[in-house]
Amino acid sequence: MSEKNGDDPDPGAGGVGEPSFHRLGRRIADLSRELSQITRLAGEAAPRQMELDAAAAAFKSLAKAYANEPEAFSDAQLDLFGRHADTLEKMAADSPAAEADADARFADSAWRDNPFFDFVRRMFLSQSAWAENLAWNAPGLSEIERRRAAFFIRQAMAALSPSNTLLANPRALKAMFDSDGKSISRGFDHLQSDFDAGHRRLAVTQSDAGAFQLGVDLAATPGEIVLRNTLIELIRYTPSTPTVRAEPILIFPPWINKYYVLDLRPENSLAAWLRDQGFTVYMVSWRSADAETRDFTWDDYCALGGSAALEWVTAAHKAPVHAAGYCIGGALLAVLAARLAGQSPRLLASISLLAAQTDFSEPGDIGLFIDDSTLGGVEALIAGAGGVMPGEAMRDAFNLLRPQDLIWRYVEERYLLGEPPRSFDLLYWNLSLIHISEPTRLRRISYAVFCLK
Repeated sequence: MSEKNGDDPDPGAGGVGEPSFHRLGRRIADLSRELSQITRLAGEAAPRQMELDAAAAAFKSLAKAYANEPEAFSDAQLDLFGRHADTLEKMAADSPAAEADADARFADSAWRDNPFFDFVRRMFLSQSAWAENLAWNAPGLSEIERRRAAFFIRQAMAALSPSNTLLANPRALKAMFDSDGKSISRGFDHLQSDFDAGHRRLAVTQSDAGAFQLGVDLAATPGEIVLRNTLIELIRYTPSTPTVRAEPILIFPPWINKYYVLDLRPENSLAAWLRDQGFTVYMVSWRSADAETRDFTWDDYCALGGSAALEWVTAAHKAPVHAAGYCIGGALLAVLAARLAGQSPRLLASISLLAAQTDFSEPGDIGLFIDDSTLGGVEALIAGAGGVMPGEAMRDAFNLLRPQDLIWRYVEERYLLGEPPRSFDLLYWNLSLIHISEPTRLRRISYAVFCLK
């Protein structure tokens, strides 16, 4: 990437008195050369074969469905024509675009004030709705085929949004002219940095990695480790009230990420809030997956994680426990509660499930990645990573569930507007997901991974 300071004139092409438009033109030319380098890198960072196969199968089934029913395809074309006509009629009547204004991508006033950009956003939203409707109305497809086609159409339309391109984004154009091209220069630097951080795969930065320090302004609720085994460490938070309730709270966070999703900044910490209500609060910290734990089964997690923690807490307090489980931690808690039902003495006073699933017959869009046609690819991915699901693959899958919020929003902010990453504690926590498949690094910092600092 170019190191040249944008504030200094190019001695070989004009001088201090050179018109700003000429300087901007030269800067764009320089950036175009850098773009060629980025494009080459992007070409080397192809999507995983599993992703390509799933998308190809979805679009193939969609194309075949309409090829077999030409009348249905003709109806779809008429529908598109009608949507375009309706959009143009509303613009001619100067009708407000409530849907477009409510869309975060097009909420900036620049999209409304300029007729050209207003036209661009309205037509794009019209075409996006039509494209997804193709999947839902395709003749002869099974329910899973419709859902998979609609899913990948949403991915495609999110990527094709005019907000993602410089020439079609009025905010980005304004920032470029106002900064004499520096916003785009910063954007290219961010893009290069994200390629480097993703090991030649684009890993869009969502949060400032240097914004927080564990034990200082994140995961800072005072506590101590009271139990440790091969799978967990059990944290007991220091009470903050003169007296505490007889029945404690035990929290099971997800094991695919760090425990402090429920102990973020002090004002966002569930653990701290419960402690301040007079409870003794415990939190399980799961060991990160590595070469030693890769063969652990669900029963191992129930025994070494669920049962071990619950039995220790009930013995320490001689009272049943209020247990809470978040995400997969909630699923484990539900299984544990079912196994303990009817046993004496009673270990659980209550259970609370937070964003946890107990009926996996309908897992939502994530189910599109785990049916019979894709499980082989998932298994190969895990085997290729030494028996542990790569954190990067999990991150990518979760991002695809909300592409606009978790991918393309940051493409616009970082690459087109040149803005620095935000300080966001939840997304900072999410960064820990990509490290779960680094066993050598995890062994080197094993104590720091599990413990409060």
